[in-house]
Amino acid sequence: MFLNLFGRSRYGGSVSRIQELDPESEEGMRVHKERERFAAAAIAFCLKHDDAFLQCFWEKLCARDGDSKSHGMPTVEVEPRRWADLLLTSGDQLCVVEMKIGARLAIHQDPTSDSFFKPGGYGQFLKARCHEENLRARYVVLGGELNRRLEKKNEGREIEVGQRSWDDLVNDLPDTPLTRDLSVLLSDFGIWQFTFKTMKDKKLGDNLGDVGTTLTKARIPPESYSNSPSR
Repeated sequence: MFLNLFGRSRYGGSVSRIQELDPESEEGMRVHKERERFAAAAIAFCLKHDDAFLQCFWEKLCARDGDSKSHGMPTVEVEPRRWADLLLTSGDQLCVVEMKIGARLAIHQDPTSDSFFKPGGYGQFLKARCHEENLRARYVVLGGELNRRLEKKNEGREIEVGQRSWDDLVNDLPDTPLTRDLSVLLSDFGIWQFTFKTMKDKKLGDNLGDVGTTLTKARIPPESYSNSPSR
């Protein structure tokens, strides 16, 4: 469903063209952003219509360390402001999820940068929103390049920050029609963790050529082969 919708949208063709573009070029950055926006919308749709996925997403990505259970069913907003790809609220906690697919954080999106907390930075917007509604703020980077300094930024900050890989979402993902459809989309977008999941779920038969075709289509980075999950 999601992949068909993407193909029929004005973004159709972006996936097949992405390798031809310079990621630092204006067009390359635009295509990356549109792909991320479509993926965020698809994830939000699943969150709103699949309670098992919503609970899994909150516990694995959004919850504060040591407090994985949500306080009531979380509410979900997709790109309600330019500073939030996904915004989830549960109890007194508001969590922004900044999603990246093959792209780096901009300086105003990066919690390790002082610009994040200055006017125009995502942290500044999030802090203002939480002050208005008396909520605890959390900012999670999903899929970005892991930065070991990021977690240390929690010290002395009003915003708790965190980072999660796509592995965190794939592991123990509920097996429902919506999550299976979402996995196909994210696999086609080049997120190799979901490609391995769809390969595991799909019967490829004994034809090893089918495996090679699947890997090539997904553009899995070679360094990931040896680190791929065995289960």
